[in-house]
Amino acid sequence: MNIRDFKKWVNELPAEFDEYELTHREYYDTDGDKLLANEIDVVSVHVDSVAKQICFMHEESYRVYRGNEIISKLSVPSTKVEI
Repeated sequence: MNIRDFKKWVNELPAEFDEYELTHREYYDTDGDKLLANEIDVVSVHVDSVAKQICFMHEESYRVYRGNEIISKLSVPSTKVEI
């Protein structure tokens, strides 16, 4: 998805969604009729002008990221949820 498409989608959201929290969710498996997912709150957005990308970051990743320099590697904890 590019930014133009993302902006269009965001601008079409109804005002009732204004206070919703932004998370990132990836489905990884099923258990019968349930979907299992990892879900992490998005707390920061970084622009990578060289790669022409905008990156959403969760809190732990944000803590180790400074400007354009990664200062340490990150081990992300499990955030598995049933959907």
